[in-house]
Amino acid sequence: MRVLVVGNGGREDALCKKLQDSSLCEKLYCCPGNAGTARYAENLSLGNNEEIVKFAKEHVDFVLVGPEKPLCEGIVDE
Repeated sequence: MRVLVVGNGGREDALCKKLQDSSLCEKLYCCPGNAGTARYAENLSLGNNEEIVKFAKEHVDFVLVGPEKPLCEGIVDE
């Protein structure tokens, strides 16, 4: 399964650490990520929610959104 974690804080770092341990996770992305998430995932520099949604629809099987801001902006409604 290809997984995308959205966010760049400690919460996302912890999620990436656990996800990369799973045998079900074949590829892990984090957007925008940070130095910590880079240890476990490929950090992506996507500019806005539209770009994140487009990438996810084309390359990802499952998305986890960490911070509240993208959720309030409707990222999961796309």
